[in-house]
Amino acid sequence: MKNKNFIVLAKIDHILFKADALENVQKNNNKAFETHDSCRFGQWYNSDGKSQFGHAPSFDKMIVPHAMVHNSVIDTFELLKNGSVNAFEDEIKNNFINMEKSSKVLFELMDNILAEEANYASKQS
Repeated sequence: MKNKNFIVLAKIDHILFKADALENVQKNNNKAFETHDSCRFGQWYNSDGKSQFGHAPSFDKMIVPHAMVHNSVIDTFELLKNGSVNAFEDEIKNNFINMEKSSKVLFELMDNILAEEANYASKQS
């Protein structure tokens, strides 16, 4: 149950991260966003997550889509340092499309590690 709760919270964190990015693009605000290593999930991934789920096949696969979610947002706001949303509309749209695709993969992998952990635990007992 603890693992499932953490995964749900991690998903909520990333949904809020994406919503914050979208809101700031719509307002044409320039904001600094955290990297995939500095968010709560990234810190967990590199410490407790690795020790708890490192054996799960989906665990190592999460790093790339997780980084892509963050990098898509960071890249968007790097563009906005050099101009308005209108000036980079296509690039920003592509970044958000990539962010959503990567987020979907990340969320699926998060679900997978729960199933893989349950399978692993049943084999250990």
